[in-house]
Amino acid sequence: SSTKSSSGTYYVKIVNFDGAASTPVTVSIAGSTNSVATLITYTAPSKSSTNTLGNIEGVLSRTTVQKGANGFTFTLNGSYITSVLVV
Repeated sequence: SSTKSSSGTYYVKIVNFDGAASTPVTVSIAGSTNSVATLITYTAPSKSSTNTLGNIEGVLSRTTVQKGANGFTFTLNGSYITSVLVV
């Protein structure tokens, strides 16, 4: 799903639930002139993973994605991923 804030920031939410271990994704946003986006990703080893004090199973990461000829292209690595592309 995707939303656009009143300030013009786009948020594209992507979920790879029990999918392939490596999933290529390309996001194209008509009208956006941004050439850089931030990809925020939460990856877990299973669908029942939890994070508790002293037992971290899921990992949160941030990466920068450059816009290419077809849009923002990146790969989701892992079977249980929730991510947000902020453009």
